[in-house]
Amino acid sequence: IMSSVLWPGTVSFLGLILTIVMIGAHSSMALPFGTIMALLGLWIAFAAGNLLGRFLARRGKSRAYPAQVGDLPRTVMPGPWYVQPRIAPFIGGILPFAVMFIAVHYAEAAMWTEHFYYLYGFTILTVLLTVLTAAATSIICVYFFLCWEIANWWWLAFFTPATSGLYVFVYLIYVVSAVIKPQLGAGVFMFLVHAVIVSGSVFLALGSIGLLTTLAYVWYMFSSIKID
Repeated sequence: IMSSVLWPGTVSFLGLILTIVMIGAHSSMALPFGTIMALLGLWIAFAAGNLLGRFLARRGKSRAYPAQVGDLPRTVMPGPWYVQPRIAPFIGGILPFAVMFIAVHYAEAAMWTEHFYYLYGFTILTVLLTVLTAAATSIICVYFFLCWEIANWWWLAFFTPATSGLYVFVYLIYVVSAVIKPQLGAGVFMFLVHAVIVSGSVFLALGSIGLLTTLAYVWYMFSSIKID
């Protein structure tokens, strides 16, 4: 339910507030009523599909663990600084952001300077490389954690590539404040809404990719262990 409501609801609320601000500023960028209803219909369809998938998943058979899990907790020695849960995600998130940096720069420059954006092939290639980098970064970070016998890797697998969204938000703030320099008022608010939606979408998308690929890797790794 949270995946159907939390982020889509946040985006819809920000879009509604932005539309009200644009109407108050007599701007032509305010969304018409038909577009708002179409977006609302897409949200309802997405939520219905999500709830249907959740219902079917709960009715299905659960998969057994690929290896036996001990009931007694073990003492885990603290690892080096780069495997600390509060530090490792911010280190791993640099790599996906470095891959998408050029595409984000040109896309934002074209959007806010009212130029046409022609680099669609380069953007598709960048998206594919970003997905591969996010998956590989998450798997490598979780592998280091497992080498130090740190079993709580779920949130690490999500936050390691997801922190790229935070770097995207910081970069967008820098681009507009230092390069484009919009006037105060509706333009600044529109940019902030745009930055939150873009960075939040990158945060959730890359985090989900990292978690799913790492789960598949860990499942395959432990299912390959043979105990005589």
